[in-house]
Amino acid sequence: HSVSRDYLSEVRKYNFPTVLLTRTSSLLPSVAVDHIEGGRQVAEHAISSGHVDVAYVGPTKTSEEKLAGFRLGLQQAGLQLRSDLAFDTEGEGDLRRFVIDTAKRKRASMIFCVNDVLAQDAVAILQSADMSVPRDMEIVGFDNSIVASLLDITSVSQPMKEIAHVGFEAMLTALKSERSSDAYEPHHLLPRLVMRGSSLNLRK
Repeated sequence: HSVSRDYLSEVRKYNFPTVLLTRTSSLLPSVAVDHIEGGRQVAEHAISSGHVDVAYVGPTKTSEEKLAGFRLGLQQAGLQLRSDLAFDTEGEGDLRRFVIDTAKRKRASMIFCVNDVLAQDAVAILQSADMSVPRDMEIVGFDNSIVASLLDITSVSQPMKEIAHVGFEAMLTALKSERSSDAYEPHHLLPRLVMRGSSLNLRK
């Protein structure tokens, strides 16, 4: 999962080619959905549904592209993600406390989770506190995994078959190449927001 330059520089030294899937880098051939566009689509959905205050659950570092796109989408509508509504999953905060406090105090009306596992956790936390989705809080995830489908969670879809196909073609190219490139152009595929019941509580 690491795309740090130090780590990928070591990977480049292997005596076989490597292709990154679902993450991108200029150091290796890579294929991924456009995470910035995916985050922007979530913000666009939130705004079009009438949300003004939206929370975020995930890494808050500047390199997190889903968050960057989410912020961009809000900014384009003249809104911003308040610092107290951004929960850093790489920190030491209490996710349960954050979700319940945000819902009960009505600090936000929707939570964007950086992946479907966190979205599942948020739904479970709300239900354990006798709150429901989407009545008390709308939830949006990312990945459009089987979890999102089973739990009726709105999520940004990553076209995995297309990612695998393009990645396979990139691997064939790498195998045929006599030397590695100094820099690679990442392959970005377009995401798609899949609407489900967790975020269809339309507001006036």
